[in-house]
Amino acid sequence: MPASRLHTISQFMGLRPDRRAKQALAILFDCAAAVFSLWLTASLLTGRLYLPDEQSIYLFLLAPLTFLPVFVRFGLYRAVFRYSGATTIKTLLIALGIHLLIFLPLGWSVHDFHLSPVAGFIYAILFPPLVILSRFTVRFALTSSTKKAPVRLMIYGAGRAGIQTADALEKSLVYRVVGFLDDDTRKTGRVINGRRVYSITDLESLVALQSVDEILIAMPSLPRRRQLALLSELKQWPVKSRILPSMDDLTSGMVTFSSSRRVESADLLSRPAIVPDTTLMTSAVEGRTLLITGAAGTIGSEICRQALMRHPARLVLVDHSEYGLYLIAAELRELARVEKIATAIVPVLGSVRHFLRIRTIIADTRPDTIFHAAAYKHVPLVEMHPSEGIDTNTFGTLNTARAAVELRVPSFVLVSTDKAVNSHSIMGASKRLAEMVVQALANDATPMFEGKVEVLRKATRLSIVRFGNVLDSSGSVIPLFRQQIAAGRPLTVTHPDVTRYFMTIAEASQLVIQSSAMAAGGDIFVLKMGDPVRIADLARRMIELSGNTIRDENNPNGDIAIEFTGLRPGEKLHEELFHGKDVQGTEHSHILSTREEFPSWPELAADLETLARLTTRDDVTEIRRELTRLVGYRRTAWQDQSSGPMANLTNG
Repeated sequence: MPASRLHTISQFMGLRPDRRAKQALAILFDCAAAVFSLWLTASLLTGRLYLPDEQSIYLFLLAPLTFLPVFVRFGLYRAVFRYSGATTIKTLLIALGIHLLIFLPLGWSVHDFHLSPVAGFIYAILFPPLVILSRFTVRFALTSSTKKAPVRLMIYGAGRAGIQTADALEKSLVYRVVGFLDDDTRKTGRVINGRRVYSITDLESLVALQSVDEILIAMPSLPRRRQLALLSELKQWPVKSRILPSMDDLTSGMVTFSSSRRVESADLLSRPAIVPDTTLMTSAVEGRTLLITGAAGTIGSEICRQALMRHPARLVLVDHSEYGLYLIAAELRELARVEKIATAIVPVLGSVRHFLRIRTIIADTRPDTIFHAAAYKHVPLVEMHPSEGIDTNTFGTLNTARAAVELRVPSFVLVSTDKAVNSHSIMGASKRLAEMVVQALANDATPMFEGKVEVLRKATRLSIVRFGNVLDSSGSVIPLFRQQIAAGRPLTVTHPDVTRYFMTIAEASQLVIQSSAMAAGGDIFVLKMGDPVRIADLARRMIELSGNTIRDENNPNGDIAIEFTGLRPGEKLHEELFHGKDVQGTEHSHILSTREEFPSWPELAADLETLARLTTRDDVTEIRRELTRLVGYRRTAWQDQSSGPMANLTNG
């Protein structure tokens, strides 16, 4: 294994003693070895304990002055003594030879100390073994401070990666590799570098007889799904099981040995990832001007990234966060430079809550499609601040959609959520109202604004995309679980039975883009996301995939526990994707379309005027009552209390 990879694995294992202390200790040992060798040589030749005089003291100083530059030049003080091996010893012997060739002739010229050939021979015999001994002394001093017994490790996979990993881990002195496991019967029973290869059928007895603490799956060429299946199979034995990270993960610093491998979002899906339709993606983006609101957010920023790779003419990024807008614009410009994409990146600071501002932005940039992703999405926080949620989610959508219709933008897509269906939260209710705004504007022919909707709606196709929880989105449960696992804290889940639909960030953004190419007007598009997933099962899977064990009553000595904290403000046990059963397929096999009831624009406009007055007064009680009337918003029982526990705002 190359030295650079050994160094990478040493970082991966977290073994980083103080380098300056190591170097100083090594230099001190080497100088002492040289002085002692000269003193012992003189004592043997004179037949008495030699006491250096004023003249011969120069010889004792000459030895370090000749070997130190040579040792430094050969990098002997840069070597990681914990991993010193045959290569280091070979380099050391060469450096010692050069030192002797320089020192011995110079030693003959020192007055009153006869460094005869015999004396030089004795010194050459004494000094090198002492220097080599010093390396092992330093190594022992650096590793003997811990009283912990080495972790007894078995490596699953007796191939090249497994063998190299075993050699690297053995040198750490923290791990003792007791053998290999392999499915290949031709390897079973062989001994590789002193380590026996066992069959997986022997594991039960090995765990008992060899006291195996951990199993490391070192088969990087194996498909990821097969690695995960092996990890699941190994759960039946009371040992930690981990997957060896790829070299890219190791060198990027994304993983440590405590986590063994970063749990990727795709690993948590209970279904294969959904592949986008290239034709739909290209037709929706290539050569067009796209405007994305909420461009600095999780979904908005990923829409920008996905769209950029399809070569739009311009990307107009709209967000109220100055810093977030700066970051996404810089990232996209760098991506465009690297990929040699000629798309113009146009960041615009502004809020969808201000109609005149968003209308001016749209008028100035003249987009072909608007992807409206700007929204407040954190359920408990919006529950506590309903006016803010409604102003952004409902009236922000109205402002943007109205401006799009007035300015005859060809396509407008609202990014919505499954929480809009039979909502128990203010956030979900505000998003359902936003959906109703888009539906009403897309389908109502009543005069409105400064022109007739019948004319205007033919120029603008308004549609809605609705999806469930997005894995790895900001403020979501997956990043929280990762933080808790890294800190060794319990994973907090609100309820044992709570379930959610999940999709990846890429799937969500691709769905939004593809739907714009299929929209006829008033459509609600939903991705087929498979069966809902229990959050408690998700937590267990993350603990296991990170190489840890679950601590519960059946395994009180496990690594990480799961704690249930109670439902948060506005949270439902189970989310839904449709209000009714009018669901149809589309030209994309994994995207569905549904038609749902909504009020006419005149009726909805009057209700929105009432709601606007209530949000202006921040009349929370009346806002809740109005939402119940408009969208069937239903409060959960505990919300009738005066206030909810603030601690629940950040729980998973």
